Amino acid sequence: MAVLALVTMLVLVPAGAAMAANLVGTSAPETISGTGSKDVIKGLGGGDALHGLGGADGVYGGFGDDLIRGGPGGDNPGFDIGPNVPGLYGSFGDDRVEGNGGDDLIVGGSGADLLLGGAGDDRIGDPGPDSVDVIRCGTGEDFVEAGHNDVVDPDCERVNRS
Repeated sequence: MAVLALVTMLVLVPAGAAMAANLVGTSAPETISGTGSKDVIKGLGGGDALHGLGGADGVYGGFGDDLIRGGPGGDNPGFDIGPNVPGLYGSFGDDRVEGNGGDDLIVGGSGADLLLGGAGDDRIGDPGPDSVDVIRCGTGEDFVEAGHNDVVDPDCERVNRS
C-alpha cells in the first residue's frame, strides 16, 4: 500500500521584518512561499508550487512538474547566471515559471516549459535542445535565449536562437 503525503509550508514573518529564508522541500508535492526578503527556495521532488514573494529570490524547481512564481521585486535584476544566483529556475519536469513585477532572470529546465516574463525587463532562457518550450515576455524590454523549436511570442523584443 502506497502512502502519499501533501505538505504545505508557509513561513509567516511580521510586517516590516527583514528576515530572509532558506526553504528546502522534500520528495513530496508541496507549496512553499518565501518572505518579503531575499530568499532561497528549492522544491526538490514532487510537483511543487514555489512562490518567491518580495525580494531578489532564488527559486529552484526540482524533479516533477513545478509552478514557480517570483514576487513583486526583481528576482536577479543584475542578470548574473551561475550557481546560487537569484532567479527563477525550472528543472526536470514540465514547469511553469512566472516572473512578476520587476526585472527577472527566468530559466527553464529539461521539460516542456511555459516561461512567463510579466512586467519588467526580463532575461528569459531555455536554449537547450530539449522539449518545445513556450515563452511569453510581457511588458518591459526583454531578452530571450531560445532553442530553435521553442515558441516565442512576438512581445519579446530581443530573441537569440541557439
